[in-house]
Amino acid sequence: MRADVLEKAFVDAYKLLCNDNKLLVDNFLNNISSVMKSNSPKDNIKKLETQKEELKNKCKKLLDYMLDGTITKEMYTEKKDEYLSKIKEIDTKITEIQANMEDDDSIERGIKKLKKVFDTNAIMEEFDIDVFDTLVDYIIVGGYNESGRADPYMLRFIVKTRSNMFKKEKDVSKEHIVERNKLTQDYKNIVLLDFIDQQNFIAYDRDKEGNFKKKTIKKVRVRVECDMGNEN
Repeated sequence: MRADVLEKAFVDAYKLLCNDNKLLVDNFLNNISSVMKSNSPKDNIKKLETQKEELKNKCKKLLDYMLDGTITKEMYTEKKDEYLSKIKEIDTKITEIQANMEDDDSIERGIKKLKKVFDTNAIMEEFDIDVFDTLVDYIIVGGYNESGRADPYMLRFIVKTRSNMFKKEKDVSKEHIVERNKLTQDYKNIVLLDFIDQQNFIAYDRDKEGNFKKKTIKKVRVRVECDMGNEN
């Protein structure tokens, strides 16, 4: 699916959300702001650094305990290895947080832009990557409708929830997406929007003989959903 098709569909979906579900988006912004404050990367790194320092101090005390006979050499080695292993885990967590700080900055920029749109009643006319990254968890392109009929051009924007606010699209497995590309009766997603978006692009479909046939796509079905099965 071409990027400009996805971008137009997202902009059109966003306009509908703001017009018809302004309270819902406002609540979303309040939730994400709350999560951002409680998950500040700098604060989390500071807490981890404190834990790391405490473990280092415990390692130093272990040597004193062994020298004065409080613990044996075997106990010293065992506990020291345990503390060093925990320090290594903390270093890994700190590295991961630092690597994601740029993505968190993108989310924060997106929040500011969304709030500005709300405060001024402006309309987002062009695709904005920061707004997109703030709202969307992942996208499903194509799939099967409620009748089991294939719809290769259906676009489904799965928005973030409070518990998966900082998940990246790469964190969603292909198996998870494949399981959810059918709109069956037992489907659990909460649907926020379901509409037909006017488009105009060229696509190539295979015929029964396996040959590609050119066709013009004038409209696509677009859905905006919350995936309640991908929160953990």
